[in-house]
Amino acid sequence: MTKVRFAARNQPRIANFSAQRGFSMIEVLVTVLIITLALFGTAALQAYSLRINQVGKFRGLAVLLVDDLAERMEANFAFAEQYDLAITGSAPASGVDCSATLCDGATLATHDLARWQNAVAKSLPQSTWAVASAPLSAGSPLISTTFTLFWQERATNATNTTSTATITASYIATRMIKTTP
Repeated sequence: MTKVRFAARNQPRIANFSAQRGFSMIEVLVTVLIITLALFGTAALQAYSLRINQVGKFRGLAVLLVDDLAERMEANFAFAEQYDLAITGSAPASGVDCSATLCDGATLATHDLARWQNAVAKSLPQSTWAVASAPLSAGSPLISTTFTLFWQERATNATNTTSTATITASYIATRMIKTTP
């Protein structure tokens, strides 16, 4: 008797499985499609994130480069006005190495500018730069120095994909430099 009841319980289950034949395959295909779309979306988001990080990297480097030259000017305060530089995109040879030999203030200014220009040229793609100083007022121990950096970045179009075009990015900062001890 027990075998009859057990067999009777399993018969409706067998009937349900035969009515749903092929349904599992459709579920698997839909799941694979959804996972594929999610992975493509994740890959696109990752590519966009890498582009944005590169832009942030260049802007961060520009800030650090400007701060570096401003600190060099403050350290060589008596010759701070000799750090002015018209807009250029070519870095000069370093000349005298003031880290190995004793230099006067004017030579140190030339050395600092050459090292800074080489750092800008190496750090920012297709870059140009300028440094302009002006006295804050007559007799003031402070000069207002404007640092200008330009470089090329890859442009993105409306669909956030990288195009072959480039845009010119810039960083302009003004610092007050003390010219007396």
